[in-house]
Amino acid sequence: MDKTAESGFKPPYLSFQTFWAFLLLLSGKPLPPAIDRSLMDTKSGSDQVYLFSALRSFGLIGPKNEVIRRLQDFATATEAERKRMLGNWVLENYSAQMTLSVENATEAQLSNSFTEVFNITGADTKRKAITFFLHAARMAGIELSPHFKATRSGSGAPGVSKGPKAKKAKPKPPPGDTVDKTHDRSGQGVETKKVDLGAAGSATITLNVEWLKLPTPIMIELRAILDQFDGLAEQVAKPLNVNV
Repeated sequence: MDKTAESGFKPPYLSFQTFWAFLLLLSGKPLPPAIDRSLMDTKSGSDQVYLFSALRSFGLIGPKNEVIRRLQDFATATEAERKRMLGNWVLENYSAQMTLSVENATEAQLSNSFTEVFNITGADTKRKAITFFLHAARMAGIELSPHFKATRSGSGAPGVSKGPKAKKAKPKPPPGDTVDKTHDRSGQGVETKKVDLGAAGSATITLNVEWLKLPTPIMIELRAILDQFDGLAEQVAKPLNVNV
C-alpha cells in the first residue's frame, strides 16, 4: 500500500477554490490559536466539515483544531512561497498519483489509483477528490500527465491564456437558475441570481459590487459563495451524503 494511505491521509473532496480561498482569508489577519466554526460562518454545514477535514489532512491544524506551524508558515509566506508549499503538500500526500503522472498515465488509471490507494469507492466522492487533486497540483504549477482531465481556471486552477476567441452567443441560464445583470453609471455591476427550490419556493440573491475594487481574497470568497448558491437547487433534489 502507498505510504500516503498508511499515514492516514484522507483526500479532500470539497471545492479546491473554497479550500484555497479560506486559507487566503485566514492569512489576511493574525491567526487565532485554534480554528473554529465562527471563522466559517459564511459556509454551509457540509463545507465546514470538509474544510476541517482538509486542514487536518494537510497537517495545518492539530486534533483539537489548534493552529500548528505549517499553517503559521503559510499565513506569513509570499504568494510564490504559498504555491511552493502547496506543491509540497501534493507531492507528500499524492505520491502514487504523481508517479502515474510522470508515466503519462490515463484518466482511468488515475481514477483507479484513488480506489486502490485511498479506498474511495463512491463514484461522486472519487470524482470530487480527483478534481481537488488536479486543481491543487495545477495551482502549484506542477506539470501533470497530458491524459489527465483538464480543469477550468475559474474553479481554482491557474489561468491559461489561449489567445482571442470568436464571440459566442451568451447561453441562457438553466431552468431554476436565472441571472440578471445591469450596470449603473459608475460601472458598478448589479447582479441578481434566482434559484428554484421546488416545492419550498425560491431564493434570490442580489449583489451591487465593483468587483475590481475588492481585495483578491474577498473576491475569491464571494465567488465561492455564489457557486454554493448556484448548487442549492441540486442539493434540494439530491441530499448531500457526507462521509467524514
